[in-house]
Amino acid sequence: MARQDIRINADYINANNDLDWYNSDVTHIERTIEAMPNSYKEHPNDGVAIMNFLNSTGQEDYLSRKAIIQLQSDGYKCQNPIVTAVNNKLTLNPNIEL
Repeated sequence: MARQDIRINADYINANNDLDWYNSDVTHIERTIEAMPNSYKEHPNDGVAIMNFLNSTGQEDYLSRKAIIQLQSDGYKCQNPIVTAVNNKLTLNPNIEL
């Protein structure tokens, strides 16, 4: 898909004061997974809200299904995300080909 954004951080502006374009797919996916519902005013239902599942058990299937729905609504091909919970550390690998 190769979405691109502009870096806003002043460290990334080059000597000619040009703006720096970068591929933002990874950042976008991370923010979608971390976002809580109602985080984005334009799209109030967006967000997986992974922080709500940190101390829960048995929610891997629900979290996986929620990630598929959210990422596919953004146009990513997310078929089989892997959710693992080890020692109160929750990991979600969306398995998206960039």
